[in-house]
Amino acid sequence: HPGNYVTAWNEMNLGQYLTNTVVQAGGAWLLQIVLCTAAAYALSKLRPLFGRIILGGILATLMVPTQALVVPKYLTALDVPLIHANLLNSPLAIWLPAAANAFNLYLLKRFFDQIPDDLMEAAGLDGAGPLRTLWYIVLPMARPVLGVVSIFAVVAVWQDFLWPLPVFTDG
Repeated sequence: HPGNYVTAWNEMNLGQYLTNTVVQAGGAWLLQIVLCTAAAYALSKLRPLFGRIILGGILATLMVPTQALVVPKYLTALDVPLIHANLLNSPLAIWLPAAANAFNLYLLKRFFDQIPDDLMEAAGLDGAGPLRTLWYIVLPMARPVLGVVSIFAVVAVWQDFLWPLPVFTDG
């Protein structure tokens, strides 16, 4: 009976659960797009000192199973180093670990590596700095890969069950 759907929606408070999931996925998506894009652009086009070592360290984290990181992430969320803040029962406890996605960073970096350096030099000759080049030249060209990263980011947070369980203790 169609009325059972309405009853289930109201009695189980599914609207609130759906809203929570959308907030968690949206925040993680936004932080991941901003931070991974900036880091990938810096590693690919700005070529920092020790950039290869930094990228190697980031890629090494892909070899650590997610389940092995639950306790260290929980202890970090319980007392964030340097600022001594407790992120439990806060959306930041989901958003910040999700923003540090090595796979999406590597995917973006490989895409940015394919952009010709001549295009970057031409933007520099026209007076564009690194940030303006990223915003007006690189990001419009990166729309396809940003779409892929967006899908990966939202799906990863949407289907994650293990990490939110210890972080949201208030229910």
